[in-house]
Amino acid sequence: MGSRGRAGDLRRLLGLGLLVVVPLLFGVAGSAPTVASAGAGARLSTLGMHLAPLVPSANITGVTLGISTSSPAICLGATGNCPIQTGIVHVSLSAVVGSGTISAWPAVQLLFVLETTPYDGVYDPSAGVPGGDPCGDAQYGYGPLCEESNGIPFFVANAGAIASSIAAAHRYTNMSFGLVDYFATGDQFDTGGGAYYHVDVPNFLNRTSFPSAVASSFQAKTLGGGFILPHSDLRQNFLHSSSITALYGALEGAGLNWSAGAHHVVVLIDSTAPRDSHYPENYCVSPAVTPAGLTSCLAPSCEPPNLLPGGIFVPECEGWVKSNTSNASADIGALALQAPLCVSSFGANCTIDAINLYGTPTDPGSPSWAESGGSGGPANWTADARSILHAGCDIASATGGSWDGPNWYTCANGPAGTLRLVNHGSAGEPNVTNPSLLASLKNVSVGDPGGVFPAAGNLNHPMFLFVPYGSISVAPNANFVEHCTNATGVVFPCEGPTRFSFGETTAYGWNVSSSPITNGLRAGDSWSATFDIEVLAPPYGTVPIDACITLECRVAGSGPILGNYTDSRYRAYEGSLVTALSFPIATIEVQPDSFGFGPAPPGAPVGGIPVGTPGAGGTPPPTTAPPPSAAVPTPAVAVQSITAGTIAAGAIRLGIRGASVDVKTATPAAAKGKKKKRSTSPTYLGHWE
Repeated sequence: MGSRGRAGDLRRLLGLGLLVVVPLLFGVAGSAPTVASAGAGARLSTLGMHLAPLVPSANITGVTLGISTSSPAICLGATGNCPIQTGIVHVSLSAVVGSGTISAWPAVQLLFVLETTPYDGVYDPSAGVPGGDPCGDAQYGYGPLCEESNGIPFFVANAGAIASSIAAAHRYTNMSFGLVDYFATGDQFDTGGGAYYHVDVPNFLNRTSFPSAVASSFQAKTLGGGFILPHSDLRQNFLHSSSITALYGALEGAGLNWSAGAHHVVVLIDSTAPRDSHYPENYCVSPAVTPAGLTSCLAPSCEPPNLLPGGIFVPECEGWVKSNTSNASADIGALALQAPLCVSSFGANCTIDAINLYGTPTDPGSPSWAESGGSGGPANWTADARSILHAGCDIASATGGSWDGPNWYTCANGPAGTLRLVNHGSAGEPNVTNPSLLASLKNVSVGDPGGVFPAAGNLNHPMFLFVPYGSISVAPNANFVEHCTNATGVVFPCEGPTRFSFGETTAYGWNVSSSPITNGLRAGDSWSATFDIEVLAPPYGTVPIDACITLECRVAGSGPILGNYTDSRYRAYEGSLVTALSFPIATIEVQPDSFGFGPAPPGAPVGGIPVGTPGAGGTPPPTTAPPPSAAVPTPAVAVQSITAGTIAAGAIRLGIRGASVDVKTATPAAAKGKKKKRSTSPTYLGHWE
């Protein structure tokens, strides 16, 4: 199993990097930054995003953006010849995350771990072994059994509705689904053999693809095309099972394609107890066919070692929520917090939701107990049922999941069961409706995303971008300073800027963190960045300093540069969508020097724009650019979408080399009107797709 620390040591990770949220529905987005090297044409990259038409803004309630300057006016050039003698002005960008945001995981991979013991709904009456179940006897071995749940037939027939209802209940999350089945123990109470752990749907599929995968794998192969597990009878285990092995394999990813770009959720659907001494099961008081010469009716309480797909080894006597060995963290509850695939996922843990089906094993009032001919009485029947339900409550509580079960039972920590008993129907044509079970599945918790990011980086665009407009430029020695605080005013670290080029315009982008799982702001957090700007060419008078696209921006004469503008962009709450929100307009009065003109822009130094250190007063280094895409003129846009696969790929930092500007320094003669100015007319070269 490898080294694992104690469960509590990783609980502090649960708030890191998790989720996406945002009740902001006005989105705008532009084109990708161009890559301009000296003497080379610029092109744009394509990173799998799609444009949408520009739409009017909606009511913004979650994030407030601001921009301001330290002075209302600036001199053209830092010559000291204009009346205000101010050639450099400080600009401040700010963002504050308010309350009222919706917390949700950006993506969830949900794995159903489905038990297939006889009372789960797969009993094979043709095997002719109803044991002491009076209903099986009364129908001459052709079942169904008394209080046989229809859980498995219901799941198979309604896989699409189940996936769709869960997705609808978590509509702010990109949901995908996989499936594993299990039941066997191979001990004295299981003479038929079977699967300790079997993967049916290894790739996590969306709600539309999942049901056909269930039908073609689990139903067609495991259930022989129907709803019966061949040779499933009461000579097999139905009070205990290989649930520890099944969950161990699920959490360690045996045969599964878990992604680090999603929160991992396991939904355990069963009606048995794990092989753990804390949850004893007595078969002698049940309708089981017990072997001759049996010296003990108690089910084994130690999980045997097992080798699963991918070389994953299940250690002997792995516990359920408490260790049974000298390794204090050798239990499934701790593994959900410590398994490498859980720790590397969104949320840094796995959530286990448990649903204990309503059937004979979980109902001490079932006639299968009272009329089975077994010894003991209601106290023993109730003890068996309570062990099963107690185990379900415990695993959900230990992993931050939800529990549901028969409506007669309430967990010690509070949750009350909501499932009602539903008649299974005939074996060949079972009843495949179960409203209370559908409601229970719809309401699985998928873990609590509390304390997560109401605004999280979208991985292929900085969270904040400043694009200067017209002849405004970020000063060579920009003195970048970033400041981040939480709701109580405590300062936390935030990242310096990265440089981008859009044609001849140099822009700067910021993320809160370079780590994908911590790149975001929570409710009450604030971010700001200050830096210096200058102006190197006319026009004079009041001009916009930032490229932006609000109505006020357009009235002030601003607009996008190659489709890009000063914005905040983040993953939005509608599943995998990305929201981009324009900063407001800021203007400044440009004053001429006493001769009526300022100096012309200097030529670019050999080797490109000087490279400095982010956040330390210099210009940050550029990064490597993505591959080019076709040129398509495109207006500013609204909400964009990114795939869960893009999230899973990790943060992508757009890197751009600084564009050299082919402009000569003006001589005194040239200054009379022949000076070459920097171009302010954008040419559309491409866009995000």
